[in-house]
Amino acid sequence: GSDDPMALDYRVYAFVRLRNPAPVLKKVTLFDTPGISDPLLPLSAQVELADTLDTVLWCTPATHAWRESEHAAWRQIPAALRERATLVVTKSDLISDTDRTRIEQRLVRETEGLFASRIFLSASDAEAARRGSDAAWQESGGAALLSVLSLTRTDLGITCQTEPTTRTAPDPPRQPAPVVHAVQDKAHSPTEGVDITALATVPGCLGASLVDCETGLMLRSVGGGELDLDAAATEAAGVLRAARRLSGEIEDLVVNAGALVHLLRPLPEDPNLAVHLILDPARAEPQSARARMDTAIQDRGAPRREPPSHGSRQDAPGRRPL
Repeated sequence: GSDDPMALDYRVYAFVRLRNPAPVLKKVTLFDTPGISDPLLPLSAQVELADTLDTVLWCTPATHAWRESEHAAWRQIPAALRERATLVVTKSDLISDTDRTRIEQRLVRETEGLFASRIFLSASDAEAARRGSDAAWQESGGAALLSVLSLTRTDLGITCQTEPTTRTAPDPPRQPAPVVHAVQDKAHSPTEGVDITALATVPGCLGASLVDCETGLMLRSVGGGELDLDAAATEAAGVLRAARRLSGEIEDLVVNAGALVHLLRPLPEDPNLAVHLILDPARAEPQSARARMDTAIQDRGAPRREPPSHGSRQDAPGRRPL
């Protein structure tokens, strides 16, 4: 019977209900899911809610908006629901006007046909402007968000403040910068053309995957057999993040884990995406495997590195065997 939810021992409870007397909850029912941030809860399980929903708000932070892992996950959402969904770019107060314009242009290009609308939202600015002027409320993105939900500030139990007659002239509305060569080949997507399947023929290969190192999610894979490639991807991503904290940028990473050898190669265009190759050490040829990984990535048009010289191999700068 505690009034403090943080005082509860959640190991004892199977279900916890929190009540909030917000007026808006009389008009809408909210389902808050972890999206792709929880690798233990697959998006497919969350998609089962789709038939019960009127709309979806997919939130992506402005500081690294619409990553490839989000794009791959969003395509699992039924098309009928995508047609009435909104992409909400959060934390928009953390980016400059120039960055916002650039992100807006990229999202128009990369999310065409995937959402009914896009919104830039600063929750902190919206909270500050809830009872303030209409101009500040509009600028925060709060008005656009409520419009998507067919709500108004009155539905939030807020009495709007009228504009003071002495208010200075508002800043001119933000004008989008000219788009130069806005039509872009879809192959520009960092993962387009990464041929994971070709790695299945690498000597000693037990499995290969493309991993989002920020979330630990596996975007695509080949092989694996009895190996849990999802779990391996999560662990490999954690190792790569730790290595970067110690050594900065990593060209590739070799992890000798006893019964297995792991090779990780970040993509040049997006270092938070990496090819992960798992090898049987008894049959593996690491130098050959590295060359094959280079080919799988460089076939996308990335600059090709010079092959290593013959003789005893020494790790090139940037390689961090662990």
